[in-house]
Amino acid sequence: MPAISWPAMTMDFQVAPNLDLSKVQLGQPVDFRLEKGNGGNYTVTSISPAAK
Repeated sequence: MPAISWPAMTMDFQVAPNLDLSKVQLGQPVDFRLEKGNGGNYTVTSISPAAK
């Protein structure tokens, strides 16, 4: 994630409770937004299939 200077890796993130993950499939490229919360934890706050 160049925007926050992270190299390529696999990570688990919390997902906002109101976020519907049924619009994306396992392994599908996606566009998403992370928000940094208290304690430095990140939460996925939006996700959608990546633009082609």
